[in-house]
Amino acid sequence: RLFTRPGGFDVFHSLSGYLSAARQAKTIVTVHDLMPEVFYRQALAQGREPGPPPAELLGPSARRADRVIVTSSGTRDDLVRLYSIDPAKITIILYGADGALFRSSDRARLAAIRERYGLQDPFVLFLGPFQERHNSERVLEAAASLRREGLGRDLRFVFVGKPNAYLDLITEHARRLGLEGDTRRLGYVPREDLPALYQAAFAVAHPTTYGGGLPVYESMASGAALITSNTAESTMPEIVEDGALTVDPYDVADIARSLASLIRDPALGDRLRQRALARGQRLTWREAARRYVRVYEGLAGRARPSAETGTSRSSS
Repeated sequence: RLFTRPGGFDVFHSLSGYLSAARQAKTIVTVHDLMPEVFYRQALAQGREPGPPPAELLGPSARRADRVIVTSSGTRDDLVRLYSIDPAKITIILYGADGALFRSSDRARLAAIRERYGLQDPFVLFLGPFQERHNSERVLEAAASLRREGLGRDLRFVFVGKPNAYLDLITEHARRLGLEGDTRRLGYVPREDLPALYQAAFAVAHPTTYGGGLPVYESMASGAALITSNTAESTMPEIVEDGALTVDPYDVADIARSLASLIRDPALGDRLRQRALARGQRLTWREAARRYVRVYEGLAGRARPSAETGTSRSSS
């Protein structure tokens, strides 16, 4: 209602990434990522069979839009590199977590969750959807290498989310590594159980090679010890800042070092959880909504537009 007027509206915002046709109103398009385009070009560059080319609809929509909102500087850079979108019209607005749900749990709640799911041993938590880019296999390889050195023999590996064919591949990989008896597949769990599962975990593992995902935001808001990626294309550094351990997602030894540091220094995990909570409290949907409204007001001519392009990383 804020941006409507008799006979029409001032601002049209497409959350899907596509603008179907020209409109009378000012237009905004949100582009969450360019994964199909990026992966297709990567396959070609590496000499692999890329499959059919993706329908390149995001680029033309972004060109037509008066304003483009992206959820990371990585997506902004992909739009500029692949489609020559003017960076001056791109605004970065990070995702958030539901602060009413994702927050630190008390000891009784943590004990109840451990009892409900039979998770008495320390465990590394993996959240679906289970895909190659989320890199679970290298985490398992890192854990197996530590066991050969006598570290982390009591660690378990817990997968939460809808089972799929790729989770079957991960499970088979765990079997080959000698970890089969230490893996658990919980499937879907009630949403209200997720905050305590995040916090109860020895570590949440999300060393993605591309793109982030809500589990990163949710785990920090819940006070989890998070291990994620340090690469720009993963988009993780700007999201987590100092609220996680970051690793080279392609380097099993680096992932192993991060696990070993948590095993050898429990106080590090405590400090990490506190930093995660602090960062998570700044990444809320309320803050994201405030930034969206600022963009709407700018396009509707009710306030000065907010560029918030490359500088939003530190102020997010």
